[in-house]
Amino acid sequence: MVALAHHGHFGRAANEIGLTQSALSQNIQRIELKYGVPLFTRGRGRVTLTAYGEVVERLARNMLESSAAAEREIASMQNLTSGSLVIGVDAFLNSALLSRVLSTILRSNPKLRFVLRTGHWDMYTTQLLNDEVDMYIGFAPPHPHSELEVEQVLVPSPVIVCGSEHPAKVSKVQSLAELVEYPVVSPFPPSWYVSWAQNQVERFRDRETVSSPNVLESDNIRVCKQLTKDNMTLTALLKADVRHELDRGELHVLEVEHWPVVMNSCIATKEGKRVSPAVDLVRDVYKKVAAQVVEENKRGKLSGSIQDPYVYQA
Repeated sequence: MVALAHHGHFGRAANEIGLTQSALSQNIQRIELKYGVPLFTRGRGRVTLTAYGEVVERLARNMLESSAAAEREIASMQNLTSGSLVIGVDAFLNSALLSRVLSTILRSNPKLRFVLRTGHWDMYTTQLLNDEVDMYIGFAPPHPHSELEVEQVLVPSPVIVCGSEHPAKVSKVQSLAELVEYPVVSPFPPSWYVSWAQNQVERFRDRETVSSPNVLESDNIRVCKQLTKDNMTLTALLKADVRHELDRGELHVLEVEHWPVVMNSCIATKEGKRVSPAVDLVRDVYKKVAAQVVEENKRGKLSGSIQDPYVYQA
């Protein structure tokens, strides 16, 4: 059913699922007989779904996806030598932090497979509840969904940077009101930043101006860095993501009044769901790496040319 809807051709669909064209045609006829409605319109060289067929095809596709998710979950629950894990991750944490966590895990478990999907909390709440992703690492709102288990983990706050010739570079300490005069490119702002900005608004002159900066949203860290290096925008990224650009003088860190040193990230899973050993492993390594990075930030190890600070030593 799904293959025929995708290809629109009995021959190609039959080849994909390993049936003869005749057997596929008989299967479709049996389904149509069961429901008492036509599921496909047969035309010259192509078949298309009817309105009834769209309903059945959507349900059939959901069943296939659920079956694939069950197979993947069972495989990952059995041991750490096989299986795959689907992780939703916020763009702020994907490059400098989570990639190091997974590198550490793969050294000891090379047959594990990970699928990373970048995005913010609102994108993954439903997917967590529907078992489409195994876990989410990012930033939770103050009141997350009651059916999700959320564990807070401290990580360093991003630094706000500008290009080497950006006009914001001339001031030693900036206020939020001053910075929103400039365009900003960054991933989707987490809820902690929104709350922080709202609190800062009360200190400054114009709530509308401060709360509505010119923001270009991009989950691509390279795009954020390139636009900022071209002196077109400001950006906010983890310091490890811009370490080399800082060393080369291409980017400059701005000091911002009342800017937090650390922020609460989160690890979210579906409450009551039996998680796999791989989920537990990612959770444990992430927490240890995050704690290590926060401590190194306090000691100033993320300034200048340094060795990779995010490699977790088991």
